[in-house]
Amino acid sequence: MIKKVQVSNSAKYCLTIFSYMFYIFTISACKKDSSQDEIPYIGINYTPIEIGDWIIYDVDSTYKAGFTNYVHAHYQIKEVVADTFIDDEGHLAYRIERFRKDSGQFPDWTIYQVWSARISSMAYERNEDNNRFIKVSFPIKNGKTWNGNSKNIFERMDYEFTDVHVNEQVGKFNLDSVATVLHTDDTTNLVKPEFEYEKYAANVGLVYRYSYKIERQAQQGNPNIIDTVKYIKYIENIIDYKK
Repeated sequence: MIKKVQVSNSAKYCLTIFSYMFYIFTISACKKDSSQDEIPYIGINYTPIEIGDWIIYDVDSTYKAGFTNYVHAHYQIKEVVADTFIDDEGHLAYRIERFRKDSGQFPDWTIYQVWSARISSMAYERNEDNNRFIKVSFPIKNGKTWNGNSKNIFERMDYEFTDVHVNEQVGKFNLDSVATVLHTDDTTNLVKPEFEYEKYAANVGLVYRYSYKIERQAQQGNPNIIDTVKYIKYIENIIDYKK
């Protein structure tokens, strides 16, 4: 059962970074002369989160399941950090309400998903459709890997920082510090090619998401003909935000 708590912005911010400060204190205490050392940078500002924050994304998707036709869609997603609560593991978490708007079924912003997120000195985690993913592992470092699926039922997937702290144009924004998290790159697999990654910007958060997955199989009774029985191409690209 979720126990909702009301936390002021200042108090909530202190709770958010408390573990980070504890992490810094612990490292400093282990050094002989901490006064001569710089505070280590872990990159927690790549995943800022506050009640009232919002980001709007343009979404382009193409989907096919079984032997149906390809379905193309273009719409917008607005993610709003709506509230805080204590999750089932006793941690402070943030309620993320996802609204959709398009030219058809949802002409006005309509809520259709509720996700959540939590952050510590170790990681930024998101609960998406009841599946928890370790989206970003701290400290941010080029070439670092971790199992993004270690807290869900899916098979192991080693995420990796492939670029960090780089200047990059994402949509209309010229961002001075972007980190790319590669989820999977298996495009040489002829049966189930996959390519998926996300980009995070300092003081903004998730700014780009790309997912490409195909599943092929031979036709029943005609093994020489290969059909695509599953196809997903999904892109989220930031167009506006408030932090």
